[in-house]
Amino acid sequence: MKQFSIIIALFLILSGSLCFAQTSQPTITDDFKPSSLNQPGKEYPQVNSQGYVRFRIEAPQAQSVVVSLGLGGTKGGTPLAKSEDGSWTGTTAGPMEEGFHYYHLTIDGGVFNDPGALNFYGSTRWESGIEIPAHNQGVTGSSPVGPTPLTASLPEDGGLSYFQHQYNMCTTNSRFHFISLT
Repeated sequence: MKQFSIIIALFLILSGSLCFAQTSQPTITDDFKPSSLNQPGKEYPQVNSQGYVRFRIEAPQAQSVVVSLGLGGTKGGTPLAKSEDGSWTGTTAGPMEEGFHYYHLTIDGGVFNDPGALNFYGSTRWESGIEIPAHNQGVTGSSPVGPTPLTASLPEDGGLSYFQHQYNMCTTNSRFHFISLT
């Protein structure tokens, strides 16, 4: 009976080590290209063909930089690591879903938009935006999916109104934002 218990224990240990061997991280393809929603001339953030996002922020005096993805940062954060040149870089832990995503930076506890990305208005605040192209579109930066720029009109009452329509063909999501300044 004692030998049977030893055999069972060895079997469990060996089978457990096989399970750990199968949980290795997937290889991240190094074909990152600037997001289609970057500010003109900015190289970061970048997206690869698998949907991973790489960020680079210039904040040499900062002690901590985290990227919070999802409107209001609801999808958790990606901590960035400080380089010798004072910049902070990091890649999302996993691939992002196709489509448009809001995000912001938390630098030493303060919340900021990414100076490398365009900003979009949603849920009572401006946040940075990034587009993850559909897998059949590649990472070219010419994706027709994503938010359209703000358009302005002058209503009869003399106030200035901004209207933004966002339509995502991949997920058939449509968002409208209306801002009236009178």
